[in-house]
Amino acid sequence: MTFQVLALAYLEPKSPRTPAAAAQRPLGDGAAEGALLGAKLYRQFLNRAHAGIVRIYMSVVSIKSITFNRGVGSAAECRSLRRALALETPEHVKESTAPADRRPAVSSFDWGGAATGLLAAFLVVYLALENGGYDPIPRDQVGVAVWWLVLLAVAVEALPVPGRTRASLAVLGLLAGFGVWTAISLGWTQSAERTADELARVATYLGVLVLGVCLVTRRRAGARQILHGVAFGLGLIAALGVLSRLQMAWFPVNELGTVLPGIEIERRLSYPLGYSSAIGALAGMALPLLLAATASARTLAGQALAAATIPLAGLALYLATSGTGAIVAVAAMLAFLALAPDRMPKLLTLAAGGGGAAMLALAVHSREALARGLPTPAAEAQGDEMIWIGLAVCAAVAAIQVGIGLAARSLRRPRWLRPSRGEALVATAVVILVAIPVAFAAGLPGEASDRWEVFKSHGEGAQAAPSSPASILDSTSSGRYQFWQSAVDAGEAEPWQGIGPGTFEFWWAQHGSYKGFVRNAHSLYLEAFAELGIVGLVLIGGFVLAVLGTGAVRSLRAPPEERLVLAAATAGAAGFAMAAALDWVWQLAALAVAFMLLAAVAVSGYSLPEPHRRRRRTKRRNRHRLQRAAVAAVAVAALIAIWFPLQGATHLRQSQVDAAQGDLAAALQQAQDAADAQPNAAAPLLQEALVLEQQGKLTPAATAAAEATRKEEANWRTWTILARIEAERGRVERSLRAYGRAKALNPNFILFRTG
Repeated sequence: MTFQVLALAYLEPKSPRTPAAAAQRPLGDGAAEGALLGAKLYRQFLNRAHAGIVRIYMSVVSIKSITFNRGVGSAAECRSLRRALALETPEHVKESTAPADRRPAVSSFDWGGAATGLLAAFLVVYLALENGGYDPIPRDQVGVAVWWLVLLAVAVEALPVPGRTRASLAVLGLLAGFGVWTAISLGWTQSAERTADELARVATYLGVLVLGVCLVTRRRAGARQILHGVAFGLGLIAALGVLSRLQMAWFPVNELGTVLPGIEIERRLSYPLGYSSAIGALAGMALPLLLAATASARTLAGQALAAATIPLAGLALYLATSGTGAIVAVAAMLAFLALAPDRMPKLLTLAAGGGGAAMLALAVHSREALARGLPTPAAEAQGDEMIWIGLAVCAAVAAIQVGIGLAARSLRRPRWLRPSRGEALVATAVVILVAIPVAFAAGLPGEASDRWEVFKSHGEGAQAAPSSPASILDSTSSGRYQFWQSAVDAGEAEPWQGIGPGTFEFWWAQHGSYKGFVRNAHSLYLEAFAELGIVGLVLIGGFVLAVLGTGAVRSLRAPPEERLVLAAATAGAAGFAMAAALDWVWQLAALAVAFMLLAAVAVSGYSLPEPHRRRRRTKRRNRHRLQRAAVAAVAVAALIAIWFPLQGATHLRQSQVDAAQGDLAAALQQAQDAADAQPNAAAPLLQEALVLEQQGKLTPAATAAAEATRKEEANWRTWTILARIEAERGRVERSLRAYGRAKALNPNFILFRTG
């Protein structure tokens, strides 16, 4: 402050005793000319001295603000001081005397940033609309497109080489190591076809992560743009899901009731992912991203749009009636509030958005026909009413957000509404210390113990319970505890290498604790332990922990604006990590791709360039070429890993379509093409056997079915088809032998149960 006063005092002399004033005195001709020359030289000196002192002062202020006060307020203070100190300099005078018709500079639209955000949103939305990306064909198509984009963009230097920091290299290395270990497991897996499919899945996710890291390190604004793209994609899917309930005639009919009768499964919102718990997890992941966008969006309109989407995400979570979704939402929001800066405006926005979601949920609950999820005339009429109610509620929340944004820009909050980090930690500790005895006094430990026992139990009664909004707080596991136990047993049977990726279904069919079809272990980490052993668990668990840990540390160390983006990305990633521990969201590519993009922001967003080192230009150039060559090699390997399963799945799907249409010749040709694309796969051979059976060619059909059993000896389906074909051929002994093998592999199947 003293330096500022001195500078202003020096730059604004108020004394009339200056050479210019002295030049006005009546002097002689020589003396007057000398005085005028001296005045001119002194004015030039003042202008140069002023410019130099202003630059020195602004450098000191900037260094001070960066070092001691990295907040938004310090930057605004610097800008105001810069305007205040904009006195007359030669440059200033030149600009002020510029022609009046000079056109001001117009900021061009950021097409690159818009493309980055739209690309992130497109990946999430496209896979979500393709049944959540569970189908391998659209998922692998995305993988091929992403890796081609990375390969070409890195080759022509349109994108930088991924991994500018050690943290991002470690995260990329862990996921790549998980993929390499999956590829190595082809040597001992029970199904080469399913393991190849899992390898294609990991390669696709790795490609999305690499692309995300490249985009966020290409430009500093890339982190915010990808975050907004993912938030827009998740919010749009949540809104579409809600609209599918309000206007059921506009969307495909929900046929889950015919598959799972008696539990009113139609009440659970599942469109477009096809799984209600996945919709709940998606809404939980979207909440911190939308809340962050209400502050990080550059315009009030963008902030209002993000706030207006929060009630829709909350309503989607309510309609999904998923306990998993509720846990994901709580975990994601707690992580966001723990890491985000300036929480007070965000808490106000959360209160407004949460209140709007509660109003919409109550409105749906009071309309029974709409809540049941059945396409009836009454439900259609109530859906029309809810659309207007939803628009009104969302508009009100948007208006509240505009008010919050204007207040945050123009009003200065009192000191008690701006707690420091230490004060926030003390307040949190006090709340925890008060909550613990209150929880014990209220009997929370006993309640938790009872709920845990209910979670561990499994029975037909739990499965037959009708769906209702109360299901969101239901503690029944729906068999998850038994799935997890079976996964642990499989991992203990082969602790280091596992039973093979994608083969948990075979283990459950043979060793499951109750009857019923299960394909996944409903936990990414336990399934990795079962199928890939301790090594696989360490790699995938280390990858997730590295993303969350790196994101949390970088969030707490970043300046406020960057911290908000990093905190939101880390919170969304934490929501997915929680969902992956409780359900099979890893197999839903829409959610996994969103997680990979958020992980890229968390570990590489706003990353600083590498420190400059003096090297010879040739050495730097060679190293640069080596890095790009390594990226190209990884991209080619990933494309190969994805291409053959994609070709096999495409031909197999077309064969099934042709067979359903009665074109058996084309179906047989497509099945053979699928077998050529994947020589070690059993499904194309089984499809070939079925087509030959329909053609009445039983001998080649039996040969193809027997070959399928050799490809997948642990798959009870191949043995069942072989037993049927052999019985049709009149080979009773072979048929009974195949039937016995199928029964041993799946003793709980209804076809094999006696009595």
